[in-house]
Amino acid sequence: MKNLVALCGFEAQVVNEIRRRSSKRFAGKNSFPLIILENEDPYAYSEKYISNVHSQMCRKISGHKILDKIRILAVFVDYRNADTERLVKSFFPFAMLAPVRYFDPVSNAKFEERRKLVEYVNMLETSTNRGLKKCGQVEDYFAGKRFCNLFLPIRNFRSKVLCDIIDRIQSDAANSNDIYDLLQKGDKELNSAYPRLKDQGKPSVKDERRLIFSSPGNDRHGMADRLVKPHNPICLLSARARFGGGLDPLFHFDCTPERGGLPDTFPNCHDRPTRPKSEKHVNIAANDYVR
Repeated sequence: MKNLVALCGFEAQVVNEIRRRSSKRFAGKNSFPLIILENEDPYAYSEKYISNVHSQMCRKISGHKILDKIRILAVFVDYRNADTERLVKSFFPFAMLAPVRYFDPVSNAKFEERRKLVEYVNMLETSTNRGLKKCGQVEDYFAGKRFCNLFLPIRNFRSKVLCDIIDRIQSDAANSNDIYDLLQKGDKELNSAYPRLKDQGKPSVKDERRLIFSSPGNDRHGMADRLVKPHNPICLLSARARFGGGLDPLFHFDCTPERGGLPDTFPNCHDRPTRPKSEKHVNIAANDYVR
C-alpha cells in the first residue's frame, strides 16, 4: 500500500511552509512524493491547473507495481464557488476529498502572521492524516470482497441511481466520521435497487439494459499499470482507487446479455466507443476499461 497526496489551491507562503516540513508529516511514511501545486490565481481553479494536478498524480503512480494498492487523497482550498465544484468533479470517483478553508493571516503584524501561518499548516497536517485514515477505512470495507456494487463501472452499468450514490458517498465522506456506515448504506441502497441474481452461479446484478455484471472469480485482467495513449490520467487514477481506497486494478466484471447479444459498442474509460470482441461476453473494469 502506498499513499498519493495532492495539496491544491495554496498560495506561496503556505506552500513554502509546507516544504519546510517533512513530507511524511502530510503523506505518511509509505508515500509517493507529495504533490504541492501553488495557485497563482487565488479563488480560482483553471482548467490548466486541474489538468496539471491530474498529470502530476498520474506521473507519480504510472509504472508502480500493479499489485500494490494506492490510496489517493486530494486536499484543496474550498473557495465555495464554481471553480471549486469543477475541481471536486475532476476527482470523481477515485479520490478521498479533504476541503480546507482559505488562509487569511488577518493581521499585518509579522509575528502575528507567522503564528497564523504555522497554525494553518498544522491544521493541514491534521486534515491530511485524517483523510488518509478515511482512505484506509474505505480499503478495509472493500477488503476481501470479490464483488461489490460500489465497484460497478459508472459509464457502462446503466442505472438511474448508481452515479448519484457514488457521488453522494464521495461528497459526504469528506465530512463523515463514520466511513464504514456511509459505504454500507450506499451498498445496501444499490443492493435494493439491483438485487443479486440467484441463478448465475456467481455474484451478479442486472442493469437497466438487462445486461448482467458478474464476478470474474479468479480471472483477473483489468487496467494496465501505466499511462499509455489513448488513455488519459483519469483512466489510470480511476483504475487504482475509489473514494480514496485502493482497488485491485486487475479486477473486472464479466458482462453478458440476459438474452440476445451485447450492444455494438461500450464507452470505455476515456469515453471512446469500443466494440466487444464477442457478441456474448465482454470484460469491463471498475474504471470502465473495456476488454
